[in-house]
Order: sequence, then structure tokens, then C-alpha cells
Amino acid sequence: MDNLPQSALLVWKPRKEQVAAAGLLLLVGLASGLAAARYGLLVPLATLAGLAAAVFAFLRPWDGFLVAVAVAVLLPFGVLPISLGLTPSYLELTLLGFLAGWFLSPLSGGRWLGRFSLLDALAWTLIGLTFLSLVLGRGVTATTLHNYGKLALGLLSFFGVRHLACARTYIRQFLRLFLLAASLAAFLGVFLQALPDSLARDLLVGLGPLGYPTQGRVLRYVEDDPGGLERAIGTSVDPNSFGGMLAVAAAMALPSFFSVGERRWTAGIRMALLLAGLYLTHSRAALGGFLAATVFLATVRYRRLWWFLLTAALLLALLTLGLGWSAPTLERLRQGLLFQDLANRMRLAEFANALAIVGRYPVLGVGWGNAPDVDLSTGVSSLYLTVAERMGLLGLLSFLAWAGTALAQGVSLARREEERLPLLAGAVAALSTGLLDHYFLNLEFPHMAFLLWTLLGLATMSLSVER
Repeated sequence: MDNLPQSALLVWKPRKEQVAAAGLLLLVGLASGLAAARYGLLVPLATLAGLAAAVFAFLRPWDGFLVAVAVAVLLPFGVLPISLGLTPSYLELTLLGFLAGWFLSPLSGGRWLGRFSLLDALAWTLIGLTFLSLVLGRGVTATTLHNYGKLALGLLSFFGVRHLACARTYIRQFLRLFLLAASLAAFLGVFLQALPDSLARDLLVGLGPLGYPTQGRVLRYVEDDPGGLERAIGTSVDPNSFGGMLAVAAAMALPSFFSVGERRWTAGIRMALLLAGLYLTHSRAALGGFLAATVFLATVRYRRLWWFLLTAALLLALLTLGLGWSAPTLERLRQGLLFQDLANRMRLAEFANALAIVGRYPVLGVGWGNAPDVDLSTGVSSLYLTVAERMGLLGLLSFLAWAGTALAQGVSLARREEERLPLLAGAVAALSTGLLDHYFLNLEFPHMAFLLWTLLGLATMSLSVER
């Protein structure tokens, strides 16, 4: 033994953190095995996926943000298949990791980019008013609190992307990821809509363990008539919010036709998918939002889009002359323009109810709870009236000031940096759609608020540092 070299006598001694990591992995593996034996493979795998997304987003905030975008588009209502008192969603966990990683980045040698600006002050004011509305709300439940928490995470992402991202590369990465995810979502929506109803229902019910509906209105139809037009929903549950997301994506995809660096056929396939999905949602508000974004792009940059708009108008005129208003889609469009169908008559009643709420509670609204008067009810198909009835005229003015300032700054910056135009087009589509729909600032659709605030955050971020 004395003649052996000293290196042969060395024994590997693991460090404490290695022992802890091995022990943690062992416990995770044991827990996963027990859960798989009791509930099957889906529960542990889906749970580990959510936790892994949160940890990944914390360690790599920007990449985690991109994961959150993909989740918001492809699995917006997905939740962990376990209950922890509250059931956390995948988007919620990923945003928690992203925001924690961004906020704590200075502790690990990183730094926050940008300075506190007027736009930041307006955004903080608006978020503060949403919290005040929560405090003032009547009949606030644990579900309301949880939903508000998810909404707040989406709103706070505005600051994360503005301070974390700093170069055109970030905008390009976001655009590629978002448009790819939206194209996949559109394809899935078209595919499910083309399947026989029974098969499409079975496929969507298969998402039940992840929090998706398993009974009731799994598939959606115009005016809830199974004998009428079926509406594309993809994995978004609600056809209107699905249409709003596709309107935003289609508006953002339009400038790619004029981009030298992208193949036209790729842009054409993507555009066809997005427009097909948007059309099959039969969401007239979303179609109007896309039209408004197209007019915006034609006005500020791409004059050739006026020919696209003229061609679309002529095509609609020819279809109307050839088919009359007897075609279901054209008849629905006519009724919508004249506010003659059931959905729009209900919308007018909602508008009147919202105006009555604002008239009685003009300053701060009625909050995120129930209406305080028995003759009134909350809920209205308009982003702006939703803000007004929930947060009062003070909240509406704050929202308009924030959104208007962000758009003005974005347009000013886009004159020098064309990369911002798709972001602004998407924001214009969202804000225009919001005239007749409510999901871009609604507790039940936190992923849509997250997308709007992300678009305006990226459109106004500083590109003073390139890397």
C-alpha cells in the first residue's frame, strides 16, 4: 500500500450541493413514480412540465418569456392537473418565473435596461387602479383573487420586456416565435373545425385533465345553434378571443410580404392559415380589428396595402351581387352591421347597462366584483366600457392615456426602426377589436391582456444598446 501512488488513494467526495441535488432528484423521481402509479403518467408529466417551465423562466428570463408567449397562444387555459387549494396555470407559473428572474437579475450580475419614463408611470398608475378596483369590488371570491393575480402578472410583463430586451434581435425572436405559434393555433382551429363534430369534441375533451371543459359548450356555434355555423376555437375555448388573437397575428404578419429577408411563399402560407382561422371564428369584431390594422399599415408605411383593401371590397361586392345576402356568412355580416342579430341586440343591451353603471359610479366604477345594485349586472362586450364600469372614468382615462402614449411613442420610433411596425399593427388590431369585445383586459382572459401589454412594451423599448 505504501508503494501505491497517492492519486490512487484519493476518494471522490461529493460537495454538499451535489448531494442535495441528487437527493432532490431522488425525491422528485419517487414522488413522480407514486403519482404515476396512482393517477397515470399524465399527472406527473404535466406537473413536472409546469414546474420546469417556471424554473427555466427564472434562470433564463428572456427565453422563459418566449415560452410564456407560446403558452398564451397554444394552451392559454392549461392548468396543472393537481389542486393546491388553487390550481395554477402554465402561463401563470411561467410568468412568475420570468418576472422573478428579471426582477432579481441585478443580484446575479445582470442589470435593468432603460430609465423610468412617463410611459412607465402611466402603466404603474393603471395597474394601481386595477388593484384599487379589486379592493372596492363586492362579492370578491378566491377565484376572483386568483384571476386578478394572473391578470396582474400579464400586466407586469410590460416592464419586464421593456427593461430586459434591448436590441432588434429580441424583436425578431419574438415575432418569429409568436407568428409560428399563432400559425400552429390557426391550423389546429381549422383542422378541428373541419372534423366531424363528435371527433372534434372527443379530442378537445381529452384536454380535460389540463382544465379544459369536458361538458357543455365544448364546441361553439353561432348563437349557440348546433344546426348553424360552427366557430373555430382551437385550444382557446372561446371563439371571440381566438379570433382576436388571430387578428393580432394576421396584422403582425402583413409586413412580412414587404420584407426583403423573408421568402414570399412562406409569408403567404402563414397569412393564408391565419386568415382562414380568423374567418372561421366568425368573429366580426376581430375581422374589424384586422381591417383597422391594415388601414394603419397602409397609412404609415405600405401604400400597396390600399390595393389589397380595394380588392377585398370589390370581392365582397361581387359576392353580395352574385349570392345576395342569402349566404349565411354574408347574412350574418349584414345583420351585424345593422345590429339586427341576437348577439348584437344583446351587445346593445350590455352597452346600455354599462353606461348606467358608469352613470351611477362614475369615478371608480364598481370594481372587479358584482354590481352593487340588483337592477344592474357587470359584463359588457367592449374593452373600453369594461374598463369604465369596473374602474370608472378615472380608470378609462388612465387606460386611454397609457395606450395612446405607447402608440404615439411606438409610431415615432418606427419611423427609424421598421421592426416595430408589426408590433404596432398588432396593438392597433387589439385596441380596435376592443371596441366590440372585452377580453384584452378581463379577469377571465389574462393571456390576452398579457399579449397586448407585451406588444406595447416591445414597441416602446429602448434599442440604445445592441447585442
